[in-house]
Amino acid sequence: MIIVNVNKLTERMAKAGFTGAGLARATKITQGYMCQIVNGKRSVLPPTAKKLCDALSCEFDDVFEIKRNEDGSVSD
Repeated sequence: MIIVNVNKLTERMAKAGFTGAGLARATKITQGYMCQIVNGKRSVLPPTAKKLCDALSCEFDDVFEIKRNEDGSVSD
């Protein structure tokens, strides 16, 4: 599962000049979904993580982490 680091994401958004609504428009993600991501209420799928990283000109590890299950596998 891909988990957002809310503090790092909001810092990157501020540095790039994005509001949540602006980033949602730039990445073609609904504002409701973006709000949940920014508030740490939703995980993201790899394509969404890529869109966000591209829009923010950052690397995956700058704002996301991968949460593994107890057996070491990664779930969606």
